[in-house]
Formats: sequence, C-alpha cells, structure tokens
Amino acid sequence: MGDNNIIGIHNYCDRWCERCVFTSKCEVYESTSKLSSEQLDSDNAEFWDNLSSNFKQTIDLLKKEAEKRGIDFSEIENYEPSEEEQQNELRKRDFAKKHSVAVLSRKYSKLTLAFTKEDVDLTEKVRELVKQGHLGIKTSEEIGTTTADIGDAFEVVQWYMFFIEVKIQRALSGKFDEAEDPVDFDFPKDSDGSAKIALIAIEKSMAAYAKLHTYFPEQEDVILNALSILQQIKRGVELEFPKAYSFVRPGFDQ
Repeated sequence: MGDNNIIGIHNYCDRWCERCVFTSKCEVYESTSKLSSEQLDSDNAEFWDNLSSNFKQTIDLLKKEAEKRGIDFSEIENYEPSEEEQQNELRKRDFAKKHSVAVLSRKYSKLTLAFTKEDVDLTEKVRELVKQGHLGIKTSEEIGTTTADIGDAFEVVQWYMFFIEVKIQRALSGKFDEAEDPVDFDFPKDSDGSAKIALIAIEKSMAAYAKLHTYFPEQEDVILNALSILQQIKRGVELEFPKAYSFVRPGFDQ
C-alpha cells in the first residue's frame, strides 16, 4: 500500500472512481487502475485469472500472518461449520434479503432499469433539442448544458440502481452479526458505514430523478413513483440505522 493511502477509504465509497477525488489515496484504485480492459471484463478469461491470483496472494498473506501469531492455518482451511452455524447464516441471509427496505430497494432497481432501458428515448430528446436550436428557441450553449444535465442524471440513476440494495443488504447483514455477537465498547459499526453510503446514494438518486422530471414531464408517473420508493427506502434505513449519518468514513468525512 502506498504511503499516502487512507486506510479503509474504499470500504465506504460508491465505487465510482471516475468521479472520486481520493483515487490517489486509495489502495483499491492503486491496484485496479493498472489492470487491462481484459482483466476488468468478467466475460474474459484474464479477469478470472487475475482474480484467482489475487485470492492466492491473499491466502499466502493470511498463512504468513497465522504462522507469525502461532495459529495452525490448516485448522482454518479444514474447518467445517456446525449445523447451528449454517442455520444462523441462513437466518442472516433471510433477514438481509427479506427486510422491508431490501424488498423496496429491489422494487426500485427494477423500476429504474425499465425506465432507463425502455421508458425513455434519449435519442428523441436530443432530436427535440436540436430542433429547438434550429428554430431559435434554444441557443447552442443551452442545448449543450441541457444535454449534459440529462446525461449526468441518467448516469447517476443507472450507477446507483443496484448499488443501493447491495449496500443495504451489507448493512443489514452487519447488524445481524452485531446483534449475535455484541461488542461491549463504543466503536463505529460497519453496518452504520454501509447504511450511510446507501443513504448518500439514495439522496443522489433522488436529486437526479428530480432533474429528469424537469426534462421528461411525460414520464411524471414513473419518476414520481421512483421518488416515492426512494423516500420510503431512505426513511426505512434511517429508522433501522439511527447512527448512520454520524458514522465518519475514512477520508470522505474527515
């Protein structure tokens, strides 16, 4: 890891490296930015070869650390979870997947996927803007600004449409683990950190949808429905994780 990197900054980010000002301080970006396009494509064999190599390096590091601490790593490798542990893991998955905010987030992602792929014709909107330019209704600068605004809003809702559910489920899984094995001292909880980045993604998505409502009034029903679901998810996460906003993310909130 680079000397200037912020430890743990990648744990509570939105994975949108192209828009992040902390890439020079992130160990994940430091490693992934050097990968080829083939190594970043999950449909390419090089992606899986690189992933396998990373896993091997991780195991080697764990073995060295275990040896240093006097731990028999073979016992870890050959460990078989008990029936109780397996059942507990299933309960955790059910809790995270079937929780009301997780269900709402899946509903939202399906709605947004349909909206961005089927409901809106961006090409037609661009033609409309060009026509307004020809008629003198809008200047070329106004057309450029509008096109950029629409493009940015679409990028935002597309980027976060699945991200929200992933982070909410991580937060819920963390909360389940914390309840099973409570910590006696006051320490920032990973579940609150995951919930916080989910809330940030929700708020950015709401702002993007509000912007799209300005440009696509004919899609008002769909957009208002999306905003309503996002508001419900936001409220549900806030109730489930009341300390989420006070969680200090390394780098971002310091």
